[in-house]
Amino acid sequence: MGKAPTLSVLNDAFGKNITETWLAIQIRNLSEFSGVKDKIDTSQIDALAKVIITTFKFLKVTELMHFFLLFKSGKYGKFYGSVDGLVITEALQDFCRERNEKLYRFYEEERKRKQEIEDENNRQQVAKFRAFLKLHDCTVTEWLNNKDLFDGKHSVEEIKAELSRRRGNK
Repeated sequence: MGKAPTLSVLNDAFGKNITETWLAIQIRNLSEFSGVKDKIDTSQIDALAKVIITTFKFLKVTELMHFFLLFKSGKYGKFYGSVDGLVITEALQDFCRERNEKLYRFYEEERKRKQEIEDENNRQQVAKFRAFLKLHDCTVTEWLNNKDLFDGKHSVEEIKAELSRRRGNK
């Protein structure tokens, strides 16, 4: 939910080289952290960075940092013998599914919260209007039929007196 830039924004602001370099650092760090014998080589890192930038350009850099942390914590599997780019991209797909579910829940809760606020505001407006009608001793129909009295130029007593007079004329 933060304001960190997405990979796409990072590309536009600083160029592809900076984005690829930043991502390559993250991938290399994961490779070193994994402890497997066969580390990912530079050409594989570059290719993987390009795939991630192209496929996951909507992810924020903070989301990717979180993904790499979760991967290192064991949430998204592990490497067997060598660092595998496909394992990383499959894990990113799993991460994105979880992310989308969390975003959906967040926005749904936000929508419900806003709806509750709107409902409460509506209840308050209805209560104020009912109090207004009670103060002037009139019904909704009388208010609608006599809007000229409710222009802010008449006191409550004047309105009640005029409504009483008009009722008597009917």
